[in-house]
Amino acid sequence: MKKRKNRRNRKQKRFRFLFLSVLIILGVYFGNIFLEQTQQSIALKEQKQEELDKINDLNKEIAVLEDQYKRRESMEFVEQVARERLGMIKANEKIIEDEGKTPAKEQQK
Repeated sequence: MKKRKNRRNRKQKRFRFLFLSVLIILGVYFGNIFLEQTQQSIALKEQKQEELDKINDLNKEIAVLEDQYKRRESMEFVEQVARERLGMIKANEKIIEDEGKTPAKEQQK
């Protein structure tokens, strides 16, 4: 009888040990998977935010360009282009040059 009980106890101990070992291994495995997925989720959220920021910047640029497109036939726009691209000035303006600096425009009164 004692031999049977000892064998049973040994089998139960082995089973418990194997069962707990498998549980620990599975716990570590699934914990590792969970951590990796959490890191990927955080990285994807950051990437999504960056892309949304880019979209917002592009939408702002589109709004500015649409505004410029609408203003292209106004006299203010024509004057602005003439000043910036062609370097033109109004008839009542003088160019004052300072050494070492770019030319500044001063209006006469």
